[in-house]
Amino acid sequence: MNRARWLPWFLLLVWSTWLNALQGLALERPDLTAWVPDAGLALLLALASRLERSDLPAVALTVALGRLAVSVESPPAVLAAALATALFAAALRSVLEIGEPLARTVLAFVLALAWARWQAFALETRAFAEAALFAGSLEESWRAVRGALGPHAITRAAATAALALVFGPALAHLPGLTPLRRKRTWHAAASARSW
Repeated sequence: MNRARWLPWFLLLVWSTWLNALQGLALERPDLTAWVPDAGLALLLALASRLERSDLPAVALTVALGRLAVSVESPPAVLAAALATALFAAALRSVLEIGEPLARTVLAFVLALAWARWQAFALETRAFAEAALFAGSLEESWRAVRGALGPHAITRAAATAALALVFGPALAHLPGLTPLRRKRTWHAAASARSW
C-alpha cells in the first residue's frame, strides 16, 4: 500500500481519536455530562453519506478504533455498534439522502439512542459476568447501567443530533480526508443517468 492510500486512513484514525478524547474530557465534568454529544457517531454519519459503499465498513472500524484508543468501553460492543451503523447507513442511503440536514439530524438522534441502549446492554452483561466473580461489584455496575439508560441518554442523543446538524458537513471535510470522499455527490450521479 503506497503512502497516498494509507495516509487518509491514518488521518481518519487521528481525527476520530481526537474527537473522542475531547468527548471524554467533556464527560469528566459533571455539569456537562448530560449534554456531551457522541462525536464519533457524528463523524461516522457525516462520512457515511459521502463515501463509497465499499469503504463504509473500513471507516466504521477506523472510527471505532479511534474511540477505543481513549475509552474503557467494551471493544466488541463498540465495534459492533460502529459496523451496524455503517451497514444501516449504507442500506438507508439507497432510499434516502442521509446527507440532507433533516435526515442527518433524525438519524443521528435515533442512532445515538440506539448506541446508548447497546452500551447499556453491554454494561449489564458485563455486570452479570462480574457478579459471578465478584459479588461486591454488582451494585456499582448497576449504577452505570442506570446512568446509560436514564434521562442523560435522551439529552446526549439530542446533543449528537445538534452536532450532526450544525457540524456534519464540516466533519466530512476535515483536513486529510478528501481522498476518502466520493468524487461526485449523489445528486450529480443521479442526474447524470439517462432515462
